[in-house]
Amino acid sequence: MTNETFCLLSEEEKHTKFKAAMKGKTKGCLNEEELHSILMSISLNRQYAISVYRDGEEFCRVLTATNGLKRRIILGHAAAGIGEIPGEQFDSSQAAAVILHNTVDCSNANCLYIFIPKERSQKGTE
Repeated sequence: MTNETFCLLSEEEKHTKFKAAMKGKTKGCLNEEELHSILMSISLNRQYAISVYRDGEEFCRVLTATNGLKRRIILGHAAAGIGEIPGEQFDSSQAAAVILHNTVDCSNANCLYIFIPKERSQKGTE
């Protein structure tokens, strides 16, 4: 989300645009509290590559495969498959979000990985 036009927006306008992008990317399956939690945990002055997963095992595999990147859990319980933590600690009935970034080269875009339970197939459901 970093471009000349976006950079010129006020913080409120950036927040609104990012929230709209998140709603679109997640097909409206995150509730307002979850969206708020994610938005409060990110920097609107950074670019994010956003990936959304509906399969808990795939979400865990992706997080496990990103060794060497710094992780920050910003929503839910997304500890599954990371380091020494057993997979049972991942609650696939709840949404989760993790930011990953390269600690060596902070100029790279952050990756925002979001898990949404399969049960949430309708807009606005919890």
